[in-house]
Amino acid sequence: MTYKVFPTGVLYRGFSTVYDDTPPSPVIDTSSSSQFGEQWVDHVDSGYLHNWKELLRNHENAVTDLVGDSRTVISQPIRYYLSTTERSLGTLIRYYRETAVGDLFVEPGWTFHSLQPQTARNIAIGKFYADAYSKQRQFSAIISAGEFGQTLRMLIHPMKSLRQGLVNYLSALGKRGRRQTSARKKKILADTWLEYSLGLQPFIGDIESFYDALLNLQRPVFLRAIGFGRDEKFLSSSSDREILAGGNYNYYIISRNLTEILDYKVYGEVVAKNPTSLPGKSQLFGFDLASFVPSVYNLIPYSWMVDYFSNLGDIVTSASFFKSDVRWVASGMKKSVIFEANGIPDSAFVMSLLNNSNREVQFSGSALRFVKLNDIVERHPENTDTLGIPTIQFKLPGTGLKWMNIGAILLQAKRLTPFS
Repeated sequence: MTYKVFPTGVLYRGFSTVYDDTPPSPVIDTSSSSQFGEQWVDHVDSGYLHNWKELLRNHENAVTDLVGDSRTVISQPIRYYLSTTERSLGTLIRYYRETAVGDLFVEPGWTFHSLQPQTARNIAIGKFYADAYSKQRQFSAIISAGEFGQTLRMLIHPMKSLRQGLVNYLSALGKRGRRQTSARKKKILADTWLEYSLGLQPFIGDIESFYDALLNLQRPVFLRAIGFGRDEKFLSSSSDREILAGGNYNYYIISRNLTEILDYKVYGEVVAKNPTSLPGKSQLFGFDLASFVPSVYNLIPYSWMVDYFSNLGDIVTSASFFKSDVRWVASGMKKSVIFEANGIPDSAFVMSLLNNSNREVQFSGSALRFVKLNDIVERHPENTDTLGIPTIQFKLPGTGLKWMNIGAILLQAKRLTPFS
């Protein structure tokens, strides 16, 4: 195992000025700067296989365990400017200006993970088996309808030509060898074979090539399959008017969103079915267990409605897949907690505070964006026993279309029910 530590952090900087000239008072001209930081440590703990290349060549599992965590801060610098000029009968009463630039908005601290991986893992497992089966059938159809048939058709011509050439050779040999001495027959045999073998050799070479092609079709072919799953949770959301650091009037409307996302991936290699064997042909026409069982399930009345409220369909598909076809399999997970704040200057509110018929106001500010990411990643080798099949989970339909479908079925059932 390899354990690595990456000390890191972020430094926040801000700079502001305030200029206030209110005669006859003394001019106030100040500037200030702020600087502070956050520090943390990223970790990666991973295994290493020295023979991973050999394992990949042999289509064996070369995935090692990995666990890591990292944090990221994105702070978009803000530029803010305000000036007011106030006169009475042409005489300057007050000139005020404030400016600020830098990391004027900072959300300290970190939020940690709460989502469990089971929901996303269930989705990923179901999609992995579905993808594996789909690619097996696509490959079988291509080989059976294409390469295998084409190879057989191309093999017919050189075999016919070779057969005819051998017939011609034997016929010529018989004619030339009549009434000849034994020594003469040996020379005729050698000369005739030399004459005809030059023409027969290309056909023999073609047959050998096609034979090798047929052997290749008999060898197992390995295909990559992958399935993704996601679970998402909105932890909090708010929108408020706030004043930022470095000024007295730099008001912003700031929206805060805290979200947790868990992404799960199941990936691996599966063996393609041999289309020239009986199991492969039955799979090609849809009679194998892996397609028959889900098909029967889908014929059950309203089984699609059951899938709206649970993941039973994924369970049936996964349980019907031939687990022996999985050469190797692994899983990966990424959990992210995302805090994001976005804001714009509240110009209307600032103007309302400074509204005066004798006052000229200039106000501008750039958009605000502040993001904090807290990530955890994991990767593990699996097998069909540890991977298993999705566990049953219940849920509410998430889209309006699904509810409309359910409503239509219930309405239809009500119409078909006789009155008592």
